[in-house]
Formats: sequence, C-alpha cells, structure tokens
Amino acid sequence: MADKNTLIADDRKIFFLIGALRSGTTMLRLMIDHHPEISFSGEFEYVTPMISDRGDFPSLQQYYSFLQQDLAFNMEGLNIDESLTFKELCRSFLSQKQKKKNTPFIGSTVHNNFSRIPFIWPDARYIRLTRDGRDVANSFIPMGWAGNVYYGVEHWIESEREWDSFKKTLPPDFWMELKYEDLVENPELKLTQICDFIGVPYDDRMLTYPENTSYSSPDPAYSYQWKDRLSESEIRLIESKIDTILNKHGYELSGLSTLHITPPMRLKLMVQNKVNVWLFKVKRYGYLLPFLEFITRKIHFSRLHNRIQNRINEISIQHLK
Repeated sequence: MADKNTLIADDRKIFFLIGALRSGTTMLRLMIDHHPEISFSGEFEYVTPMISDRGDFPSLQQYYSFLQQDLAFNMEGLNIDESLTFKELCRSFLSQKQKKKNTPFIGSTVHNNFSRIPFIWPDARYIRLTRDGRDVANSFIPMGWAGNVYYGVEHWIESEREWDSFKKTLPPDFWMELKYEDLVENPELKLTQICDFIGVPYDDRMLTYPENTSYSSPDPAYSYQWKDRLSESEIRLIESKIDTILNKHGYELSGLSTLHITPPMRLKLMVQNKVNVWLFKVKRYGYLLPFLEFITRKIHFSRLHNRIQNRINEISIQHLK
C-alpha cells in the first residue's frame, strides 16, 4: 500500500495551464517543463471530466475503466494505485510526474472542465493562455475536430466563458493571463512574468525545447494567420459568433460587414460540419473503426468499445506532432 503521506503537497506549488485547444498550450508547456525547478505533466483531461460540477466523484471502477481508453493517460505511463481514493489517486498522478524530475513545482495542462480542479487541488494556481479565436477555429479543421470554422470556434467560446466565470471564484493572486501572440513576440519577457508568478527565477533553458522536441522556436509568423488562410465568408462566420469576445481581449475585427446567420444557413453549416468530421475519421481510421466505436458506445458494450478506442488511440498517436 502506498504511503499516503507522500501524496500530501503544497497546493501553492501546483499550477495548471488553462487554455482552449490549439491555443499554444503545448508550446508553453514545453517551455515551462524545461525549467530545472519545474516538472510539467502532459494534458490532464483524464481527471476533470469524471468530476461533476457539484464536486461528486465517480466510483473507482468506473474511473479505472475510463482510464483504460484515455489517450492522454496512457501516453503518460502512470501507475494506478488501487488502494487510494479517487482524490488521492488524482493527486498521485502529479506526484509521480514530480518525483521523476525531483522538482519543487509541478504543473499540468487542462483544456476542459478546469473549474472542477479545486475539488482536488483547492489552492492550486492558474496560468491562462488565450489566442485569437479565428486562428483557433481554423486550426480545428485539419485536426478533424470540426468540419467548418463556424463549429471550429465552439470550443474556444466555451473555454472563454468557463474561464471568465471561474476566475471570479479565485483570489487575485491565484491566476495570471497572457496572450499567445505576446508570448511568441517576446518569449523571454512573458516567460519571466510566468516565472515570477510561479515563484522561480527565469532560466534560459526554457527556450531550448526545440533541441529535444518536434516543436520549433516561438515565431510571430504563427500569429494572425487567419488573415491569409481564411476566406472573407469564413471570417464573417466566425466574427458573427465571437466579435464581442475578440474586442474584450483587444483583438481587432476584420472590418467586414456583419453576417446574419439564418436558420437555413445554420442547418447547412451543421450538416456540413457532421459530414466533414465523419469523412475525416474515415480517411484516418477507415470505415470500420469509427462505425464500431459509435455502435459499441451507444449500446454500452464497454469491453469491446475499450479495445476499439485503444486501436483508434494507437493510430492517433502516429499523427501527433
């Protein structure tokens, strides 16, 4: 049985990187992980989905089954100690990562349901990274997560709304915000601010991550790519949904005329989204795996569904950058 005292940590030395998918969180995670005093776990999406908004925890057997098919968890190579409670087990995952590097500080990335984190780590701190929603929406398409930019910006909207609500519940010194565009424009300045927030001195090694990862150095050319990559109609579609949020963050609007989305247009966009997402799955995984994944999930055939999902995960890993 694990010594539960080893799982007790100072939550003020635990922090979470919060941001929408495709907002630059992986690059920032790699930067921070190269600091000698900080360990950084990968994406921590295998904790928060299993906690309710009221703080109810799942049964352990339900959670073990969930972990078996979770891509992020299986990539981390973590151990499951069945002697622990759900809360202790979640805390142990960060502890395992922290012990490998033997650092005083530990962080992790969470894209979804991050407002549930305090049910496990009540005094953790948060770094919020925001990117122009038009770039985020565009980058969802080649990932197969959306079939058009109108739906590609949905996750960004949800993330912004959740963060706006969540940060109001936190003490002012428990969180900081920065923009992706500022980070790639002046990485040393922004990383220094992050280090001050965490409580460590800035270290030049944070910018050496391209030496041992597949990610390149920060490049301002990756900012505002939507200006060249999106058509006017796509820009208008996105801005029809997020113009107010863009203004709030200081992002300039395109200046194009406002687009009114009629019910027939919305129906056409919905069908296009579903068809294109399905075609992406078929191209990547073949016809059979997506079909079987859907069927076994709907009829709750857990054992077979886990096997199919793990096969899909294996193929997905081959396409990760």
